[in-house]
Amino acid sequence: MKLNIEHVTVNIGKDCILPDISLQAAQGEFLSLQGPSGCGKSTLLKAIAGILPVEQGQIFLDGQDITQMPIHKRGTVIVFQDMRLFPNMNVEDNIAFPLKMQRLPKAQRLQTARELLEKVQLAGYGKRRIHQLSGGQQQRVALARALAAKPKLLLLDEPFSALDEELRQGMRELVLKLHRDFNMTTIMVTHDRPEALSMSDRIIAMSNGQIVDILKKST
Repeated sequence: MKLNIEHVTVNIGKDCILPDISLQAAQGEFLSLQGPSGCGKSTLLKAIAGILPVEQGQIFLDGQDITQMPIHKRGTVIVFQDMRLFPNMNVEDNIAFPLKMQRLPKAQRLQTARELLEKVQLAGYGKRRIHQLSGGQQQRVALARALAAKPKLLLLDEPFSALDEELRQGMRELVLKLHRDFNMTTIMVTHDRPEALSMSDRIIAMSNGQIVDILKKST
């Protein structure tokens, strides 16, 4: 889905974090947001997802104005660094949770969860508890749960920062494969410059709530 952000302003309390920002992402494009801490990268993701309200401006997804739309109706999903998995549920039920919210039959939910476990290379892990998984495995479960919602737009907020380098590389490759397999538009926040260069079609550099540079991958 094509994303259009037009002159968006976002405040948190009395502070204006995004004073006036515009950005476009094409269908199937992978964008990375980079910049110093506090520059507005995560705020922008949360505004797109509907977690933070927009004071001014508009956000369009495939031509539809989603600026004031409830989170669950937007067609966006966000994966955070801390993953936010449900410790009281097993792996299968965590992945199937978005489908439960859509009131799909249990058999269909679990079948989808098992298919996604294969996609993230965790086939057979469905009955395990979250505390039995490594950090990398938990991140894969978080990705599978995000994909279960069939998002039009996948938002990743520093998804690999808690992983060691070997696991990070494996997760980068997996995310890119899923991005291509599902033909999703993806926006990722990362402080890792090589990571952004290796994964992204474009890198959006931000400072003080503004876009200051756009680097396009050379072909």
